[in-house]
Amino acid sequence: ASRWGDCGPSIENIYNKKATYEKIKLETIKYDFEEYVVPVYIINLQERKDRLQYIVKEFNNRPEFDVNIVPACKHECGALGLWLSIRKIISMAKDKEEDVIIICEDDHHFTSAYSKEYLFQQIANGYVMGADYLNGGGADFRNALKISEHLYWIEIIRCTQFIIIYKDFYDKILSADFKENVLA
Repeated sequence: ASRWGDCGPSIENIYNKKATYEKIKLETIKYDFEEYVVPVYIINLQERKDRLQYIVKEFNNRPEFDVNIVPACKHECGALGLWLSIRKIISMAKDKEEDVIIICEDDHHFTSAYSKEYLFQQIANGYVMGADYLNGGGADFRNALKISEHLYWIEIIRCTQFIIIYKDFYDKILSADFKENVLA
């Protein structure tokens, strides 16, 4: 979600932003990501030792990630527990003054198509575009608009493999109201 307003962007604003992004030609900006490491916060229910073992193995031999296992916040409403876990992670990232973080659950799976360079290029592109966060895959989305070769603005999306959150979005998350009938 980009910083296009609290009530969502107007179509005019979306097309103006898209025109600006097209002028930038994001895919032509290349970075050297050799030394970059991104903090990853993995949400794990403490009783799910099997999933903890799985996710540790999944991130093994991936030095581009600084892995942090975070005990999930429990709540009778699972969505609220997830939201509380996300807020806890954002507080931790803010305290550490981290510029960008990745949050995923303990069932994340790297596909054979995974590429550090591709992921880091999209993280850099999102930053240049002023994105609040990037969604790493999802389901049941509504209204997609292609912004660049590999990034889309999505009006609503449900489910995710992981999310990438930039520090300028931390305070907005921490101050957001959340009701039990809203999905995190």
